[in-house]
Amino acid sequence: MKMAKGNFFIRLCYAVVGKNKDTSKMTTKEVIEEFLRQNGVRTPREFFEKKFKGKRKPAAGRTNISNVSNGGNAQIVNKPKSNAANVKEAEDIIKNYAKTVDYSGSKDIQRLNDINDVVVTLFQKYNLEILQTISTASYKRANAKACYDMLKINKNAINNGIAKYDWQARIEKNNRIINDPAYSDSFKQALIEESKYSRWSVSSSTGDIKDTITHEIGHIIADQYIGQINGTWANINYRNNPTNKCKIACDKIEASYEKAKSNGDIYKISMYGASNKFEFFAESFSMYEKGEDLPDDIKNMVEEILKNGKL
Repeated sequence: MKMAKGNFFIRLCYAVVGKNKDTSKMTTKEVIEEFLRQNGVRTPREFFEKKFKGKRKPAAGRTNISNVSNGGNAQIVNKPKSNAANVKEAEDIIKNYAKTVDYSGSKDIQRLNDINDVVVTLFQKYNLEILQTISTASYKRANAKACYDMLKINKNAINNGIAKYDWQARIEKNNRIINDPAYSDSFKQALIEESKYSRWSVSSSTGDIKDTITHEIGHIIADQYIGQINGTWANINYRNNPTNKCKIACDKIEASYEKAKSNGDIYKISMYGASNKFEFFAESFSMYEKGEDLPDDIKNMVEEILKNGKL
């Protein structure tokens, strides 16, 4: 990155960073990197696009994204139901929620409309920042993946749907094995523990791709709001110290997770939610959005994270 020190952007970096740090001991590159970090961007171009680009006039019935007054957050104009007739129209409907939208390889337009409905509703409801990417992907196992700057959805999940898992049948199979003397005690004990859960996951219990996307947006919320997954990359205010507001919020999720495992409330969430604190929050959020019963402690934790917004 070669720029003269008299360059406007360089002078801006020195002026902003110099308010809190001694820039005389920093190289120009270090000053620029610190400035970009403070503004939550990775390149000077991204900074100017985010801060100074004029408002884009929205199409009728679409969401307006203001990169000037609202920091790149979604603003509600109105909320029509997604009614795309083809892939291009489906991409256009959510083009204001990510810098790149790519639904290539998708064949089921109704599922794309279902995905769009969830994205529009929850991004507006929780004032989420636009992503770098919303796209299809080719995953061997995951139906979708998400974090603070991306949402990727398995093409197979779009084209063939989410498999609805018969958890009761799995428990019945477990019980047959548990009563079979041919299997080891340690294996049986693992199945006894597994059978305590109410389901594998929220989305697998319904087979509805909307539940999958809701779960993934739970990850986006936790990452953008408090940096739960990616720390400072997701939220520039995150610091790994016990007095930092984002870290305190992350610790509350972890404490709720550990408590749920110790008191048995985790069995009311899902087996997938028990795998780690990140999936615990996303599964709990998905249940909360669906209006399912949550243990009071977990419900209070979810509501606190959502109420406080981006810290």
